[in-house]
Amino acid sequence: AKVSEDEMSDYHETFTLFDTRGDGKIFAYQIGDVLRALNQNPTEQEIRKCGFSQNPDARISFETFYPILQTISKNRILPTMDDFIEGFRVFDKDQNGTIGCAELRHILTSLGEKLTEDEVDQLVAGQEDGQGNIQYEEFIKVVMNVVHYRSRLAMASYNQQPPPVDGAPPPYGYGVPANNQYGVPANNQGGYSQPPPPGFNIQSDPYNHGYDQFKTDSQHDPEAAVAVPKATDDWNAGSFSDKTIRRRFILKVYAILCAQLLVTFGTICLFIFVKPIKLWVQNNLWFYICAYVLFLVLYLTLICCPNVRRKYPNNFICLGLFTLVFSYMTGTISSFHSTEIVLIAAGITAAICLAISLFAVQTKIDFTLCSGLLFVLVMALFFFGWSCLIVYYALGYNYILQCVYGGLAALVFGLFLIYDTQHIVGGRKYELSPEEYIYGALQLYLDIVNLFIILLGLMGKK
Repeated sequence: AKVSEDEMSDYHETFTLFDTRGDGKIFAYQIGDVLRALNQNPTEQEIRKCGFSQNPDARISFETFYPILQTISKNRILPTMDDFIEGFRVFDKDQNGTIGCAELRHILTSLGEKLTEDEVDQLVAGQEDGQGNIQYEEFIKVVMNVVHYRSRLAMASYNQQPPPVDGAPPPYGYGVPANNQYGVPANNQGGYSQPPPPGFNIQSDPYNHGYDQFKTDSQHDPEAAVAVPKATDDWNAGSFSDKTIRRRFILKVYAILCAQLLVTFGTICLFIFVKPIKLWVQNNLWFYICAYVLFLVLYLTLICCPNVRRKYPNNFICLGLFTLVFSYMTGTISSFHSTEIVLIAAGITAAICLAISLFAVQTKIDFTLCSGLLFVLVMALFFFGWSCLIVYYALGYNYILQCVYGGLAALVFGLFLIYDTQHIVGGRKYELSPEEYIYGALQLYLDIVNLFIILLGLMGKK
């Protein structure tokens, strides 16, 4: 489309705002800033295609810059807010307008122009709710408003003018009154009525910077008005990986697991040390059968219904009920054994689980590839168990047969503990999604408690 004289004048005027020497030229590393000031918002790759990446100190005139502007504005379709919303909606599994903060971090650091950890922290500050989710429509409004504000602020700083008067960027949850859809204070007439959020400055956009990465502060022209970040690792787009997300996921899983084990251990102590309770559970085994049925229902619900185990607070409610039911079952079994045997079995279980967990983390063997083998072992153990029951019924109790079965069962659950640990820790071919913290804690909990029950059977002799 033909450009009017007024538009051409605006382009030239914006270009001259970045001319710090007054010779009608700008540095090549300023191309990205000028384009963003003209609302083009180019990507780093698009700027590099201009051909000045090898010589960022080159001076270019408006006549050289204008074809670049035409190329980028012609090839680039600026997305609207609706476009961004549609893109995020793909990741909205429940279609409730929210996306998990961990998943959003994964998107921002893995897709497109990858961001660093600090950049993502600045973007999501104050956006996460109590359930670890983010309302992505509000998040998009905040980001788009910040981009618009920084472009205007950069123009004003190059022209040595005051900042734009339509207010500071959104306060990132500071609780400041606002009267428009982007959360910008309406009473900010004549400069800042409040300080900008921490870390906000007039440097080039950390999530959309151009040639600034080729320059350090010492390389800048002394007359330049805007400081450029040094090319440190903190500003390398690929310096952040999924390790931080995985680390937080691991901490959450093991925190939940510790809470479950404390509840179970407390229940066991209650059942073996308080004699009235011990006698009651031993004389009311029908309650154990009811608990077993409820255990199966809750377990199948958590395993087969992703929406239940991923959605707060339903996931914690179901897991809490499951833990209480299974703790009752474990406490009932423990009540039939002596206190010394129970405590020794608990200590051995703790030592074995610690050793297995350390092995799972350190070994180079990828046990996440062994799901087929584990399934075969479980089926073999299942049929061997039924065979033992038939032998017990026909010939009576056989301690040697029980030891063989217990040893095989301990081996299988030890392998499952390695398998599940590697799924949680990550770094293997298969790993759990950060949203599956309930599933991860559930599997580890069952591995550990089942191992304890097996050792209890081996040591109890009957």
